[in-house]
Amino acid sequence: MDTGESSTRHVGETRPLSELRTVLLGAEESGKSSAANTILGKLEFTPGVKTVLTCKKVQANVSERQVTVVDTPGWVGYFPAEYSPELLKDQIAFSVSLCPPGPHAVLLVINLGSSFQEEHRRAVQEHLELLSDTVWRHTILLLTCGDTLREMTIEQHIEREGQALQWVIEKCGNRYHVLSSKNSSEVSQVSELLEMIEKMVADNGGYHFHIENKVLQDMKEKRRITEERANQRVRHVLEHREILRDLLKGGTSRPSELRVVLLGWVAGGKSSTGNTILGREEFRVCRRTAQGEKKQGEVAGRQVTVVDTPGWWKFMPAKLTPDWIKEEVLKSLTLCHPGPHVILLVIPADTSFKEEQLKIVLDNMKHLGERVWGHTLVLFTWGEYLGNISIEQHIEREGHALQWLIEKCGNRYHVLCNMKKEDHTQVTELLEKIEEMVAGKSVFYPLTETQGEVVEKIEEMDRETKGADHSTEKQKVTELMQIIDELWMKREEQLLEKMGLDRRRDNVRETQQHDRRSNVVEKKRRREAYSVMQEQITPSKRRRCMVTEEREAGWSSAGVELNAQEDTEGEAQTAPWTTDQSLAFLHNEIKLIFEKEWGRKQGMINDKVRTEVKTYITPPAKGNSMEHPLTNLRGATSSEPDTTDVATSCVKVHDWMKENHSGNSAAVFGHKCSEMDSNRPAILY
Repeated sequence: MDTGESSTRHVGETRPLSELRTVLLGAEESGKSSAANTILGKLEFTPGVKTVLTCKKVQANVSERQVTVVDTPGWVGYFPAEYSPELLKDQIAFSVSLCPPGPHAVLLVINLGSSFQEEHRRAVQEHLELLSDTVWRHTILLLTCGDTLREMTIEQHIEREGQALQWVIEKCGNRYHVLSSKNSSEVSQVSELLEMIEKMVADNGGYHFHIENKVLQDMKEKRRITEERANQRVRHVLEHREILRDLLKGGTSRPSELRVVLLGWVAGGKSSTGNTILGREEFRVCRRTAQGEKKQGEVAGRQVTVVDTPGWWKFMPAKLTPDWIKEEVLKSLTLCHPGPHVILLVIPADTSFKEEQLKIVLDNMKHLGERVWGHTLVLFTWGEYLGNISIEQHIEREGHALQWLIEKCGNRYHVLCNMKKEDHTQVTELLEKIEEMVAGKSVFYPLTETQGEVVEKIEEMDRETKGADHSTEKQKVTELMQIIDELWMKREEQLLEKMGLDRRRDNVRETQQHDRRSNVVEKKRRREAYSVMQEQITPSKRRRCMVTEEREAGWSSAGVELNAQEDTEGEAQTAPWTTDQSLAFLHNEIKLIFEKEWGRKQGMINDKVRTEVKTYITPPAKGNSMEHPLTNLRGATSSEPDTTDVATSCVKVHDWMKENHSGNSAAVFGHKCSEMDSNRPAILY
């Protein structure tokens, strides 16, 4: 609903407003925080870092107007609203109430340095219309990082970008404005934006955007119920922990060591969690874990063993999890003989967890036996994303699937802020929870009571894999998953190479990994299976997955290009593993799922690199030495880079971000793009 502020104002009559209220919405890395700082003329928001899951409101006097800016948490650029955490969607809806009686303008922020495709358009529409479908009448498209256009005009860019961006502009009534990070100090670009807002208000008859009071009341009631249930969960957990503490006080001995195994999906933060627990960089965080790895250390007066494992997929069903991952998980459990005290099921706190993810988790852990749940604790990573929102509120608001999983684990959970490794209390509290678990239970023996039988189970899985019937459709699906596995590794290698992070490697692990996936005979067999599968694909669908000549060399070993450029609503809504549809359709669906999986991985690497580089270019406190960035991304066993390596890596990161449209590179480094281009060494040092 819209509300007028002046009954005497005529439509189209532009008058200066003494107050302007704005809300900024957009995807992660769109440049919202940088745009807000530019509008306000001062540094109020922190650009270049992942924002917390709360809105922030700031006011300032700008061009003789009282301007209110509300910044909001961003969604993942091309993920639909259903994949955003419920709390994020709540914050978007709640944002307009922070500038009562409502914002004059909703500024939809899109980064000009990022490609904008159909999936981005869909994500924009779904998240924006969480407010209502009338929001477009009050929306201006704010295009950031305008200096990336160079000699091109904005109109030429819009024409070149295609229908997706043009659709958004039309929905905004052809209202758009460009902000340049190069000219962030120029007052004119902000004044022009404010005048555009005033004109839009005039065209709307003086109306501002407003949400019905009933909607706001429903939101407040929903928040009240969430907080009430969260408090109940906290009380229940504290009562249960008190019982376990009494067991420890009553004579139950504390274990001399704690053995921990990390399980979870790819890019969920398992390796980073292992480093946080041990208090040092032991596990590599940018490469996919290829095999179980054990590290030990003394933590808070305890001897702790941490075993990292390869992760399964977040969106792909367990039946499509490669056998080598299942085998490595079982082998990993034998690395901490006689068995782990706890299985830490790692789930990121900054993402959604729906029924789909619950089924995938349950199915992937099924081969460990039902007893595993009595020894499992859900560990939420990236807790800093929640800001001042408690983990209990996240659990209650996210819905039934996550709540059911927590209950399945005996209401045992913990949250870690992986970027706050200096906060040792969060690790100490985790270890205390593990000790309390051990007080009431023995250690976990996977599937059987002896390590020998575990090894026998692994060998049985090997025999089943080798003896599988390769002529069945199920085997063809397995072949496709192996191709995807190779593509993942190839993309990962290319990404890290572009960022200058591939020089220092663990030679033994790399050799094992290469032997497993690079066998010439195996690749030939997989390509033959793929050729058979291609025969079942219609010509129209075959065109969608052909390898272009430009990129054929880069993906030739995998034999298939997985960059899906098209999609239909029917395909996106159908789960291929629950139907009898053709293998051709399954192939296209997996392409889309793969891109979602890769997007999570790429986002994780981006966030890590931004933090490392931003820390490096910030002058250290007097008397403190400056650590080199990117060191932690390569592994603690590698040799230290010299100054030239560091400078080269930072420049590669900057160039890669601009080349691959990963976001506002100027905001990442906290400098103007022009400065980065003209005087790079000055920034690095």
